[in-house]
Amino acid sequence: KGTEKGTLPAWSVLSAKMVEFPFPMIAARFLDTTFSVALDAPDAVSPQLTHVRLYRTRETDGTALNNAAARLYETHLYIDPQSGLLAKQRYRIFSPSSMTNSGWLDVSYDDYRPVENLMIPFHVVKRIGSHVISDARLDSVNLHAANTAADF
Repeated sequence: KGTEKGTLPAWSVLSAKMVEFPFPMIAARFLDTTFSVALDAPDAVSPQLTHVRLYRTRETDGTALNNAAARLYETHLYIDPQSGLLAKQRYRIFSPSSMTNSGWLDVSYDDYRPVENLMIPFHVVKRIGSHVISDARLDSVNLHAANTAADF
């Protein structure tokens, strides 16, 4: 069980390098014309949250995907209906050697705090099944930190 704590520059929060901040990936899928959006009924994963499903309907060349292939690209968003904030994200991760060897990665977000008019989750937990693979708590976020080549 890994735990990270400390002050991070915004670029590391916005990338998957440290605490996975979901909004760039989600925004990209909303803008991608090969993806569709569905407002699904609450499910057993998080019944108290609003469930939004992003799913791919066709390849970039326009070829329609069958249901099995489309499910590989699903992203499930669970939104707190009181705050309107993202509480959880669920998506498939794959083995580098085989696309058929996949599982669900669940990422929970809480302890949102305002940082320069943006609500930032200061607690992010990643799980595969019941196994916690990362539990990150931030002390602060600097939206204006400079990047260097060594950061990448």
